[in-house]
Amino acid sequence: MCGLAGFTAPDATAPAVLAAMTAALAHRGPDGTGHHIDSQLAVGHRRLAVVDLAGGAQPRVDAGSGDVLAFNGEIYGYRRLADELRSRGVALCDASDTEVLFQLLRRDGVRATLRRIDGMFAFAFRDGRSGALTLARDRFGEKPLFYAEAAGTLIFGSEIKSLRRHPLLRDETLQPDQVDRFLAFEYLPAPLTGYGRIRKLPPGHLLTYRDGRIVVERWWAPQMAEAGTPPVDPEQAVERLGQLLTDAVRERLIADVPVGVFLSGGLDSSLIAAITGRLSGGLTAYTVRMPDTSHDETPYAQAVARHCGLRHEIIDLGPADLLAAFDAVTGQLDELMADSSLLPTWAVCRAARRSVTVALGGDGADELFAGYPNHKAQQMAELMARLPPALGRGLRAVLNLLPPSSGYMSLGF
Repeated sequence: MCGLAGFTAPDATAPAVLAAMTAALAHRGPDGTGHHIDSQLAVGHRRLAVVDLAGGAQPRVDAGSGDVLAFNGEIYGYRRLADELRSRGVALCDASDTEVLFQLLRRDGVRATLRRIDGMFAFAFRDGRSGALTLARDRFGEKPLFYAEAAGTLIFGSEIKSLRRHPLLRDETLQPDQVDRFLAFEYLPAPLTGYGRIRKLPPGHLLTYRDGRIVVERWWAPQMAEAGTPPVDPEQAVERLGQLLTDAVRERLIADVPVGVFLSGGLDSSLIAAITGRLSGGLTAYTVRMPDTSHDETPYAQAVARHCGLRHEIIDLGPADLLAAFDAVTGQLDELMADSSLLPTWAVCRAARRSVTVALGGDGADELFAGYPNHKAQQMAELMARLPPALGRGLRAVLNLLPPSSGYMSLGF
């Protein structure tokens, strides 16, 4: 997972402050820690080693130029980029994706590098020539990155708790107006975090800090088809989509540590499990068995694992496990969040960590591939819109006669 933290304008207390900030991220990076402090910048890193276990240490620093990088995430296709850099005469000091990213940033600049790389990432890069510090976040915000400005100092890190270890932010408290937004939306949209001065960098954005001035700008946005573009042939679309998914999973299987797959039984993780089983044999799938049969998808997960030839480990989630998960999760959360799936997610991660370091999941694909039951109901939306309002009220009155149920797949649902 890894984590980074840092701040500008360091003084004599910087070593102790930076140590406290990185210590708050120890759970993100149990395999190593590193610090760099100079007259303008203090930056630290906690590492979870996935690629090039012997190399890959951070922060990455070039003493001659003053360039500094702290990076959280993975760059997919980095081996191809490494070969390209070597062909240009760039010497790489190790075989990590960190070194590839560092040299790309130094050679091509931040914006050109962001346009080229594929991955999940958040990084802080200081250009030694200009003195500019850039914070950048991946296209969809898979990796977190928070920042605050206080008393002329820019403070940043992978988690809010790390920022609050800095003396200038220790007194930050939740803001009532932001709590109100959370109650309305069940999450806080970027850049809000619940705290007054602490912001999260939005997905697909970068922040440039130079001469005491912050500039936040979008570096990526999805490209939509222009009006009048001919429709794609469905068969060609299916073939192209299959190839894209296969290529994406293949890139994410590259690791120097054991890899597994999370399998809920839904459309999202089943797609990933099927492709993983085809590309790499001997992997284990992990599933949480819910105590409420209405919410339990274990039979579907078992069927997928058998079909794909995956070893399958089922983790039972009982009342005591839920209480332990609740205490563990709420002890780590910095932001207000209403997603109860964090509890089984914590349980499956804890179980999988005994044998693997990396696990692939399919979060988001149920939305992309219309895998939820309400997506089927959406097919009727156009017809329902044509019904007279009186008939609609009558149908609603009939539906209201059904007995209430909290079951996910019940008739009432």
